[in-house]
Amino acid sequence: GTPVAATEPPPLNVPPGDRRVVVISDSAMAGVRWNGALGGFQGFRAEAMLESCRRLVQSSCRGREGYAPPTARNEILGLGQAGREDILVIAVGYNDWHDRFASDFDAVVAAARVRGFRHVAWVTYRSQVGYTLPGTGGSRSNYGEMNRILGEKIASGDFPEVRLWDLDRYTQPTPAGWFAGDGVHETRLGSWGV
Repeated sequence: GTPVAATEPPPLNVPPGDRRVVVISDSAMAGVRWNGALGGFQGFRAEAMLESCRRLVQSSCRGREGYAPPTARNEILGLGQAGREDILVIAVGYNDWHDRFASDFDAVVAAARVRGFRHVAWVTYRSQVGYTLPGTGGSRSNYGEMNRILGEKIASGDFPEVRLWDLDRYTQPTPAGWFAGDGVHETRLGSWGV
């Protein structure tokens, strides 16, 4: 046969731009901001909403910077519509009670759906810690129970957009020098590790 000349140039294979990743955290991951480790967020466009004392749905407590940040749910609802490949990271829950965690999870995921997020990474909770809830006189939540509920929610198949970022397993045993004495708040090294 006779060769046929191409009538159009081949399409350029242009890689997509950096994916947008919205990270909403409480003080456990706010160390990334406080410890100057935001540069560790690479390979994506980060929107780092890292605040002390943030809660999932109930009003947030007043954090170390002197104000109560919006809840995770309200922070999400205040965002614009998500792009098709945007990722939402939820690293909030250390200031919440385990006995209402299942319904708070549902409310946060519902807000993410309203904003069109198709990809949600939920960070598991370090379960073997000495952290006490702010303003409770030393009360503790059960982070192991919260992780169990997370696993149950994912296994149900009702939340296909949610994946777990298993920080609890990743940091067991606790890497030397990554966390303060409460086992939750990151040191400078831990912030870069995360």
